[in-house]
Amino acid sequence: MLLIAMAGGALGLDNGFTKPPMGWSALYGAPFGSVDENITRAAASGLASGGLLASGYEYVVLDDWYADRDAAGKIRGIPAKWPSGLPAVSTYIHSLGVKFGVYSAASQRTCGNYSASQFREVEDAAVFAHEWQIDYLKYDSCIYNNGVAARARYLTMSRALNATGRQIFYSVEGWSGAEAATQGDWGPQLANMWRTGSDIWPDWDLCILNNLYQANNVAQFMVPGRAWNDPDMLQPPAAIPGSCRKPGLTFEESRAQFVLWASMKTPLMLGIHYDQLATLATDFPAYYQLVTNEEIIAIDQDPSRAAVLVAAMPSAAQQAPGSAAAPLAITTQPCGAPTRVDQQWVPGATKGTIQAKGTALCLDASNAVHPGGAVAVPCATATAFGLAHDSQFHTAPLLGGGSASPPHCLHANGGSGAADILTVKACESDGLFPPAFGDNSVSAQTFVWDTMTGNIVLGASGQCVTLGLDNMPAAPPKPYTNNGTLQHEVWAGPMSTGKQVLVLFNKGADAAAISAAPSLFKQPAAGATLPVRDVLAKKNLAPLAAGAPLTATVASHGVQLFMLG
Repeated sequence: MLLIAMAGGALGLDNGFTKPPMGWSALYGAPFGSVDENITRAAASGLASGGLLASGYEYVVLDDWYADRDAAGKIRGIPAKWPSGLPAVSTYIHSLGVKFGVYSAASQRTCGNYSASQFREVEDAAVFAHEWQIDYLKYDSCIYNNGVAARARYLTMSRALNATGRQIFYSVEGWSGAEAATQGDWGPQLANMWRTGSDIWPDWDLCILNNLYQANNVAQFMVPGRAWNDPDMLQPPAAIPGSCRKPGLTFEESRAQFVLWASMKTPLMLGIHYDQLATLATDFPAYYQLVTNEEIIAIDQDPSRAAVLVAAMPSAAQQAPGSAAAPLAITTQPCGAPTRVDQQWVPGATKGTIQAKGTALCLDASNAVHPGGAVAVPCATATAFGLAHDSQFHTAPLLGGGSASPPHCLHANGGSGAADILTVKACESDGLFPPAFGDNSVSAQTFVWDTMTGNIVLGASGQCVTLGLDNMPAAPPKPYTNNGTLQHEVWAGPMSTGKQVLVLFNKGADAAAISAAPSLFKQPAAGATLPVRDVLAKKNLAPLAAGAPLTATVASHGVQLFMLG
């Protein structure tokens, strides 16, 4: 097992893994702190007997609260929880054809204050590999780490695992700030997988969308066929009992998460309660049929870079002039990958207008529906923005207000840096025009246009102006809601087979017809048609003619998934 250079200068942990893992995690699959020998054996047996193993769910992975050390300092399963010992449990799991994963942390104590592996990496890795014969290590980031930099702590265990000679999937859990494995692109250098967001929760706005876009915005760190982003595990519908966390998801929301996680080629780790695994097919057939859908699993396991890296474009309906039924809000959000289209702006056809790339929508500062709010409307009806000192707006602070007196500017709610809907207020000039940097209210109105990326960057926070929530609500939403992106999205990308994946995604509160413009997918040759398969319904549809959009009705918080070609 070696660290080798990849094409383009990227690195990846080359230990033989070519696909993201599938399995069951004890973190949400049993009440917190309760996992023991009986539960672990039952989970492994449930995967094997319930049909999930046959669909690829091969790992049973322990989490915190299970380990201590004996009198000699050797790591072990807590005897009261593991009377047979972890080597015997591992032997049983492997006898079923299931693989065994354990948990530790890059600190002296785990997050639950149990035994962890910092400064004992070599000896613990030897126990994991040779005595417990594990196949997977989930390695967390906890506070008891003695101030050692995250990268150094994770690298030490990576080398220790390599030295054992056993093939062990290595998943690191540092996910925020300086701990993030995507800081400096070091996750792929030393691990097979790295967390990209906070612990997930069955809450649509707070966690599912948030974790979705945290992973989506760092998609470039994935190494094809070698190392993957991890937005955390799959959440079952609330109708399946035993969930450790509330409020729970609807079936549509759980289905959307499964499809989108597969589209991003992330791990498919079930958060189902352990005693539901064996009988899921009979007790909850709709969810069982979803998570065992071989065509969706094939998207996740496909060796191409990704079916989808980022949301491709706003839906076709929102690209057509005059199609927006109500103004689209404009927000400031953390700047994402260069391919993130909802943060790219170009000069509009009319002098002074500012257009969202790939759409027919322009910034507007005089909205009668939401007075004082900066919104996007069809460019034909948008007002031009007045720009100080320089008619080349891409080199000057971005000012708005047209003929307003006194001059008005885009304003970011005091420049706090929080993701918020932008407003239009009187310019805070401090006697200068354009405003100078210096106080918070002034920098909250200073925006610089980066013509290389198309980003419009707020001086106060460094965040990007983002084409925001479709059908702007009367009251500002919570900062995390929809992550500033449109409610209707089209995700698209290629498979290694030459086919194309296309996802229609509706984050809105109501069912909606969503169209994918023909520019978003490869067109058939002249006179030919494009085969279309509805993956969720498992049926072929009428083929598309060249130049035709693909349109479908999508449920609230739902998806439709198609395979083209």
